[in-house]
This record gives sequence, C-alpha cells and structure tokens, in this order.
Amino acid sequence: MDNGRFNRQMELADIACGGGHIFMCGLGGMMTGDFFHPRIFRKRRDAIIGAIAISMLAVSKEGLIDCSSAFSILNFILPPITDGLKSVGSNSYFEPREMMLICMHLAVYCLLIMIVKIKMLEKKKFRY
Repeated sequence: MDNGRFNRQMELADIACGGGHIFMCGLGGMMTGDFFHPRIFRKRRDAIIGAIAISMLAVSKEGLIDCSSAFSILNFILPPITDGLKSVGSNSYFEPREMMLICMHLAVYCLLIMIVKIKMLEKKKFRY
C-alpha cells in the first residue's frame, strides 16, 4: 500500500478472496454461537452471556496477547477471526496463498467446534 492506496488495480480474485474470508468468518461465528445450544446450556441467560463474552474476546484477543503473553492460550480457544487480518494487513492486496491458509484455519476451527458440540450433545443424550 502506498499512502493508504492500492498500488495496483483491484482484480476479481481480490474480491473473491475478500468474500471468501467474510464467508468463513461468518461461518466461524455461527459455529461458535451454535456451541451455546439450548441442550448444552439449559439456562438461556448463561448461553447469551457466554456468547457475548466469546465474541468480545474473539475480537479483542490480539490486543490482549500483545499486553501479556499469558493470554496466548486464547488462540486455541477462540475463533481465528482476527488472525487473517494480521497476516494480510501489511500487504497491498490479498494473496491467494495467504487467503487459502486463513480459510483453512477457519474451516478446521469450525470442524473442531462442530465435533465438540456433537460429542457434548451425545453426552446429554440428544439424538439429532
């Protein structure tokens, strides 16, 4: 980037990579919110407070990790929404390889959350 401007014309691949990133971040948020299923958290109030706390921590986790390295455990618990911005933020455009790594990271996170949620629902004897 040169003074906050792109140094080349935006291409269709840039738009597709950005759209894919937004889609995967939305999927990650959906899977994280789905983790607070009514059969897992019986009290609706606890589920709402948990979902709000997780979403606030997911957005601010990079700042917390910069303040203290003890918060680096949050990288393994919270959705990797801001991790993608950190890896492509210094570039003037989206690199397909970087965007593919970000999307794969988000896909693996979503898969793990889904597996944990299914195991917890099976433990609660919920048949889907």
